[in-house]
Amino acid sequence: MLDRYGDRRRACDVRRHLPTLNIGLADGGTQRLTRILGYRRAIELIITGRVIDAREAERIGLVNEVVPSGTCLQRAVELAETIAALPQPALRTDLEAARTGHGRPLDDGLRIEAQCFNRSIFASETFEGLRQFNERDHPDRRADTTPVTPGLARSL
Repeated sequence: MLDRYGDRRRACDVRRHLPTLNIGLADGGTQRLTRILGYRRAIELIITGRVIDAREAERIGLVNEVVPSGTCLQRAVELAETIAALPQPALRTDLEAARTGHGRPLDDGLRIEAQCFNRSIFASETFEGLRQFNERDHPDRRADTTPVTPGLARSL
């Protein structure tokens, strides 16, 4: 439960399940919050000890998505299936580039991304995904199918 005062909304965050959003200082909250929310917003929550509800946690970027009570596991499985359908070599190198480049100067991050891309581009799964996309054989590019990429808005 996010709000210890009885708010019935729940949040599902794939990074980490937080049983309450009144983050204590001894559990790493001062370090985690500043990295997730940025210094100013984190300090506000740290020094006030204010408990926030699920909607505010989503609004400020502490959780990725708020789902109705009892549906968190179902939504997590849906998200896992979406991720599993993507070309895994490309996904792994995208994550590597994001993690390795995070906090570094942009030029370093772009270099890291290019190195990762160059390693993944020749994987068979990546090649097939690119072929499908370029040949309009991918569900995201076909007029007769629903896009598989979440949030994609396409004009045909």
